[in-house]
Amino acid sequence: MIRFLESFKDILFPPVCITCRNCLVDSSGSRVDLVCGECLEKHLRLSAAGPSRCRCCGYPVAMLEHAAGAELEFASSEKITFDCLECRRWGFRFSTSYCLGAYEGALQRMVLQAKLLSGAPIAYALGQLLGVMVGELEADMVLPVPMHWQRRLSRQWSTAELIGRGFASRTGLSLRTNLLQACRRTEKQGTLSPQQRLLNVRGAFRLRRRDLVQDRQVVLIDDVMTTGATLHEITTRLLQAGATRVLVAVICRAGWNESQV
Repeated sequence: MIRFLESFKDILFPPVCITCRNCLVDSSGSRVDLVCGECLEKHLRLSAAGPSRCRCCGYPVAMLEHAAGAELEFASSEKITFDCLECRRWGFRFSTSYCLGAYEGALQRMVLQAKLLSGAPIAYALGQLLGVMVGELEADMVLPVPMHWQRRLSRQWSTAELIGRGFASRTGLSLRTNLLQACRRTEKQGTLSPQQRLLNVRGAFRLRRRDLVQDRQVVLIDDVMTTGATLHEITTRLLQAGATRVLVAVICRAGWNESQV
């Protein structure tokens, strides 16, 4: 009955793909609610064909590809990836990160739309898209980056939490929305230098139940990672509480446009 009512609603008010804006979404043809099947496949192809990224922080890294054993009849191509300067600079403690792409173009537009008062469905759909891209993960729970209660009053909801809900719906992982708390209001990270961002979030988060993350593998969810200061600070708290591993999943990795790579 519920499925019938949803189908009837789609006939009266057909959803529009948030990417191409023209194609009506067929819920049976796409694994993401507000993204048509064609755009979904396009996003997955672009994500797979993007620049080589650091496995830890997702920052684009230089890669050299050359022919190995060229003197042999069957020469093969060998790829040499250089160390990530961002990881060397900041010493991130999360082990792996995932992102859909750089903070530019259609992804940037959708992330900004997700922050609007009408953007909750877009945030959820972006989380679904991220979950489809990541696939199965060896982890125990999903934790969205928390928002301070004063900001939540003005925003009505947390974008990271909605992304986390969409992500959990596609990965099958347990979502915990109240385990992390922003215990003090910080300055907006976008107005600060990289070093100021680290100081801005130091001691700004706490765990309500340390025992729930002990010996667990955790996935941290946010919309955009720029310097990684916030995610690094929360990761430190989780590891101190006994988490065995922390992974990061974000919609965009900012700080470098893919057109520059």
